[in-house]
Amino acid sequence: MNSCILITSHLNNDAKIKIALDQLKFLKENTNLPIIYVGNYVLPTSIQELADYSLCIKENPTTISNRTLYWNGRQSMDYGYAHLHQQLLGASLARAYKFEYLHHLNYDVILEKEHLNQLIEVGNTGEFQYHKWGANGISTAKYSIKSSELTLVLNTTLHYYYNENPPNLGGGFIAESFFKWAVKHTGLYESLEDFSNIPHKLAVQSW
Repeated sequence: MNSCILITSHLNNDAKIKIALDQLKFLKENTNLPIIYVGNYVLPTSIQELADYSLCIKENPTTISNRTLYWNGRQSMDYGYAHLHQQLLGASLARAYKFEYLHHLNYDVILEKEHLNQLIEVGNTGEFQYHKWGANGISTAKYSIKSSELTLVLNTTLHYYYNENPPNLGGGFIAESFFKWAVKHTGLYESLEDFSNIPHKLAVQSW
């Protein structure tokens, strides 16, 4: 299966750029898969030089009413739509270059070499690899899926996120619960309980 790595990012400070460069160098040293790098903040030249393809998106969109999230006593603008929007454009670019399968990583996902190898090996079967997030979501930071499936899921459902009205999901949704709902809504996978057991860490915690 013709595969690639898709990385999405918002590299708006030096600390994030360093994390992103460390991840890119690790991936270049330990795999020969092409890397598509997407960002909705200006991508430094150092990032573009390491990536095989890069896409800089000017938009960093929120939702129709600039939705605010509340979590553990903290308040934040909801950029979940922007995060998934990046993934859709990245997957569309992957399809344009005939990549049938993609490993999506947020710029701050940390993997050990053995786990990266495992991820790629399982990916050769075309299996949807995903991780549980919270009580009712799947991770939007790390998953692997056929590019045609991801574009179908997000093209079909992302407007619900923007308009803040996904059917039967409730007003308290976040990107991770929306993503799980969206995959099931399209009917591609009726059950999303067979979670991937490939360990990883995040260098930056959103909350």
